[in-house]
Amino acid sequence: SYTVPKATAKARGSEEYRILGAMFPADNQVWFFKLTGTAAALDAQQEAFDKFLASVRFDRGADELPAWDLPAGWRPSPQKAQFVDAVVLLGPDDKPLRLTVSRAGGG
Repeated sequence: SYTVPKATAKARGSEEYRILGAMFPADNQVWFFKLTGTAAALDAQQEAFDKFLASVRFDRGADELPAWDLPAGWRPSPQKAQFVDAVVLLGPDDKPLRLTVSRAGGG
């Protein structure tokens, strides 16, 4: 075994990185909402993120994407990735923050 030194934000020459997230158990799966970015960028979006999470609804079929209301300036993205059901972009068009929505089966 060996120890790998942890690179700090200061050592990397960049801002502190953070993650805002939530898990919603629904039927036989859990939905995950994850927003990543610098601490400053996420601090600016914290209130909107909380409002977004409060708007999440599971009024569709069990295997359907939940419904939600997007805050002003947030936009759905056609981007998809493996294990990601939806992507929402927010912030400036040249360097947006990415909110990913995914799910995992099980109770």
